[in-house]
Amino acid sequence: MNKLLTASCCALLALCAMNAFGGSPAQQHPAPNAKQNVADDAKLQDGMGVVLFQRRQLALAEQSFRKAVLMQPGNAKYNEDLGACLNDEGKHGDGLPFCKKAVQLEPGNALYNDNLGNAQNQSKAAEPALRKAVKLQPANAQYNDDLGCCLFSLRQYAAAEQFYRKAVGMASGNAMFNSNLASCLASEGKYVQAEHLFVKAVQIEPANAENNGNLASCLYEEKKYAKAKAFFQKALAIDPTNAAYQAALKALPAGK
Repeated sequence: MNKLLTASCCALLALCAMNAFGGSPAQQHPAPNAKQNVADDAKLQDGMGVVLFQRRQLALAEQSFRKAVLMQPGNAKYNEDLGACLNDEGKHGDGLPFCKKAVQLEPGNALYNDNLGNAQNQSKAAEPALRKAVKLQPANAQYNDDLGCCLFSLRQYAAAEQFYRKAVGMASGNAMFNSNLASCLASEGKYVQAEHLFVKAVQIEPANAENNGNLASCLYEEKKYAKAKAFFQKALAIDPTNAAYQAALKALPAGK
């Protein structure tokens, strides 16, 4: 999921109240400032979009974010929020220009750089933005993991391992970070180390089919067929229609 900068609920409620009752008493008589009204309306639309996004009502969130950007196209946050929403809807081509604009407006914002990199779908083009996010906030585990994923997709396993290890070091209880590092180590042929991390990921999230399947695959590579079978069966019990797990069980040596 992409990350959004959360709007202030208090400010949002205050704006809603002002719209409903005609503003504060001091604002009822003087002529309204048109520019300020546009800014307030844009802030309200973006705030509504954030609430809808958090509720996973993405199509409605998109509408609100588009209104905010239309009213204030030079606002980095509004462009970022719209881009992040479009990316979560799978509309990466539509979201990318807004993510790029947010970074152009605020190049020193680590979150905007990270989301821009993620919007570029772990391609070579994504690497500079993800590296910048890590440079701006080196102690952010998610940014390190995101950069690791990009490098892993580019088959730069040694470099990916470096950033995955940083992410795990900062958030050792995160199942995804442990699993990502384990997958990288397995790709490097370091199965014993990978097994340890896959086991940890399963312990953290035992009902996650992918974690169980990954551990089973690692055990298979180590020729620990009985254990591999047990975890493939667990993965299949969680995800009964998964053809890969079904095929893996059939591929196990007979009698193992």
